[in-house]
Amino acid sequence: MDNSCFNLYTRVKIYIENHNLFNYGEKILLSLSAGKDSMALLDFMLNIKEEYRLKLAIFHLNHMIRGEESDEDETFMIKVADEKGLDIFIRKFDFSNKTQKASFEEFARYKRYEIANEIC
Repeated sequence: MDNSCFNLYTRVKIYIENHNLFNYGEKILLSLSAGKDSMALLDFMLNIKEEYRLKLAIFHLNHMIRGEESDEDETFMIKVADEKGLDIFIRKFDFSNKTQKASFEEFARYKRYEIANEIC
């Protein structure tokens, strides 16, 4: 790990501890897409899992708006969870048929939070 990665890793750990984001031994459900930011979060959490005695699981919401690409993201996340030995909770919600006043991003965030809370 080069110095810039180490510094970022250390800074995030300090932030977690200073803001009491979670306690030792907690169960944490990570809401992940197949994107780079989600994979970076997963990598970080796996690196601190033992130190904080965390129980991690993955939640992935297939938005069903990009056809095969959405299904490929789902398949990829199932593979990642299997490789990492983590439980995964997959849900599908067809956002393409929804009419809402909120933007897609706001509505999708609301649905992710709603479903994640149900899983928890």
